[in-house]
Amino acid sequence: MQAHELLSRISHLSLEHGRARFALMVAALAGIGMVLAASSRSARRLILGAAAVAVLVTAVIAGAVWATYRPLPNQLPPAGYAWIWLAVAVLVLGALRLRQSGARRGVVIAVASVVVAAAAAGQVNAQVGVFPTAGSVVGHRPPAVVVPVAFGDVPGFQPTVQSGVPVDSDWTRPVRTPRSGVVTEVEIPGTESGFPARPAVLYLPPAYLTSPRAVLPVMVMIAGQPGRPQDWFSSGRLGSTVDAYAARHDGLAPVVVVVDALGSQDANPLCLDSALGHAATYVARDVPAWIEQNLQVSHDPAQWAIGGFSYGGTFRSNWR
Repeated sequence: MQAHELLSRISHLSLEHGRARFALMVAALAGIGMVLAASSRSARRLILGAAAVAVLVTAVIAGAVWATYRPLPNQLPPAGYAWIWLAVAVLVLGALRLRQSGARRGVVIAVASVVVAAAAAGQVNAQVGVFPTAGSVVGHRPPAVVVPVAFGDVPGFQPTVQSGVPVDSDWTRPVRTPRSGVVTEVEIPGTESGFPARPAVLYLPPAYLTSPRAVLPVMVMIAGQPGRPQDWFSSGRLGSTVDAYAARHDGLAPVVVVVDALGSQDANPLCLDSALGHAATYVARDVPAWIEQNLQVSHDPAQWAIGGFSYGGTFRSNWR
C-alpha cells in the first residue's frame, strides 16, 4: 500500500462509531489502571480531592454551556459530562502526583493522565460529532462521498418527464444517467428577510442531472446549533445516504437543499423573526422562492418536506 493511500484511509477513519469508541474505552481503562497502579496508599486522599475538584470544574463547564446557548442549550448527554469529570479528575490527580513522585513514576502518571484525557475527549466528540473522522481533526472535511461541483457547472433547465405519484411510475432511467449525484454550494439570498445566511449545500441526484429530467421532490434540511450546512454531509453522511437511495431507485431521489438558519457557527437567532435576525422568514419564504426559481423541481407542496437536527428541527411549524 502506498503512503498516500494509507494516509487517506487514516483520514477517513470514523471517530464516532464502532471500533474507534471501543478503542477509546480500552485506552481510558488502561490509563486509569496505570494511574492507580502508580499511586501509593498515601495517595488515596489525593484521589478523593481530585474527584471533588473535577466535580466543581464539570459543574462550571455545564453552566457555561447553558449560559452560552440558552434558551435552547445544546444538551450534552450525562455520559458526556461523566467523561469530562473523569478527564479533569485524572489530570488533577496526575499533576498532584507528579510533585510527590520520582521521575520514573512521574512519567508513567503523566502519560497515563494524558491518555485518559484524550480518550475522554474522544468519547465526548463521538457524542457531539464535531470531528467525525480522523482527517477532520486537522481540517480535512470532505463534503460528501458524492462528487462536489460548482453550482455554475450544474446543467440548467432541461426537458422534463412529467412526474406522477409516485415519481417512478413514469420514469425510465436514460442510458447516460450519471451513476451518482453531485454536491454543490450556492448562496441563497435573504431577499425578503434580510437574513445573512451562509452558503447552502445542495445534493442533486442522478435523475436531476439527465435530459429529460425527472421532476423530483424537495427536501430542505437545517443543521443544529452550533453548526453549519456542511455538518449534514460530514457528521450526518447525508450525501452518501441519499446517493445510496438513488442507486437503488434508478437514480431517483429528492433534491436536498441544506440551508443555513444561523448566520454564523455560534449564532442563535431562536428559530424565529427577532432582533437577532429574521431566520423564520428566511426559511419559510426566501428559501422556497429561490428553489422554485433556480431549481427544476416539483411545485406541489405535497412533494416538499423539511427536517433538521436539534435547533434545525424547530422550523417545521412555519414551513410553506
